[in-house]
Amino acid sequence: MPSTDGGFMQHPQNAIIIDNGVNCVACRSYHPVGSCPLKLAGVETCNLCGMAHFGSARVCPHIQSETQVRQMLEALKHSNEPEHIIYAAKKYLKGLKGSLVQIKKQKEARSFAAREVQMGAQYQRARGPLLGGVGWD
Repeated sequence: MPSTDGGFMQHPQNAIIIDNGVNCVACRSYHPVGSCPLKLAGVETCNLCGMAHFGSARVCPHIQSETQVRQMLEALKHSNEPEHIIYAAKKYLKGLKGSLVQIKKQKEARSFAAREVQMGAQYQRARGPLLGGVGWD
C-alpha cells in the first residue's frame, strides 16, 4: 500500500512519484495540473453575440439588457423547441429580468440618495454658517 508524505508518494518498489494534482475550480475534481477534462470539450461560443464566455458570471451583453431579455421571452412564444426546454428558458429569463429590474432600482435609489446629499450640502452653503448659541429673537 502506498504511503503519502508531503506531496510525495512512496511506492513499494521505492519509486518516488511527485503528486502535482490540484482541486480544479472549473470541473470541481482532483486531477494533475494541465489535464482538466473540460479541455477536451472545446470552446463554445455564445449564439447571441458570437463570443466565448468563460466563468459563471453573466458577461454576455445581451443578457445584461432588459430590452434584449424581453425580446428573448417574446421569441420563446413562437419557438418550436420541446416544451420542457421552453419552460426552462422562460423560467431562467424571467428570473434574469427580475434581477435586472432590481439592480436598476437599486442604482436609481443610490443616485437619488447621492443627489439628496449633494442638494443638502448646497443648501447649507447657500444658507451660510450656523451661528452657534446666537438666536434671532
